[in-house]
Amino acid sequence: MKSTARTLHLAFATLVPMLLGLSWGLVVALLLGSRRKGLNHMTTLLAWLAPRLAGTPVSQVGQRFSIDQPAIYIFNHQSGLDPIVLCAAIGGDVVAIGKRKWKHHPVIGPLLWFGETVFVDESVSDQNSNRSAERFRTIYKPAIDILKQGRSIAIAPEGTRNSDGVIGEFRLGAFRIAQLAQVPIVPVVIYHAGERLKARSTRLRPGPIEYEILEPVYPEAFATSIDVTAATIRTRYIHKLTGEKAQTLAGQTGYRSS
Repeated sequence: MKSTARTLHLAFATLVPMLLGLSWGLVVALLLGSRRKGLNHMTTLLAWLAPRLAGTPVSQVGQRFSIDQPAIYIFNHQSGLDPIVLCAAIGGDVVAIGKRKWKHHPVIGPLLWFGETVFVDESVSDQNSNRSAERFRTIYKPAIDILKQGRSIAIAPEGTRNSDGVIGEFRLGAFRIAQLAQVPIVPVVIYHAGERLKARSTRLRPGPIEYEILEPVYPEAFATSIDVTAATIRTRYIHKLTGEKAQTLAGQTGYRSS
């Protein structure tokens, strides 16, 4: 009975904000003649309403670094709640890069379409050198065009949600785009969203979620090696999620570090 209630709570806390957010975004876009402004209004509504309905208040910890230019925001992908956390953390003028399988989803698909999401074919990977031309045409060029418009990109370098909380290996796409577009990488660390809604689970457990925006990594760092830069940033995530911050959260909210 309890698990059923949690599942119904999740459905309510996700469907209502998505439908209201999309509707409000479309209305604003039509009234102002700007899809970009409509998207920003939708993002603001999602960031405000979804945590309240879910019982998962989102707050920032640590120092917030000022970014006065488009950037690529990367994050540790723990949960289906991560997009809501990013709405709160980044705000407007951001476009996501996501899996193509979500493009035709009956609920999420229209939201991603309105958000101008860049959809990625998972078979076009960084390791497949035979698909480099297709990768540039379908992923890199659309992302670079968005950055040139003054908007930012959000992407999970792990590529998928991680059910055990361990940081997976980073794919290099985000770092290649940053190098090509000459924009900074901004790491966003999300704490204990996986405890609120585990990967591929439908049971929502209310409780606080926090995020931390780390110091940006500027293109000069990519001059030596993208692989080294990605590995260095991944190490920062591991330290954050297994260090003092995670231990503090473990005592306060039940967050389990890996």
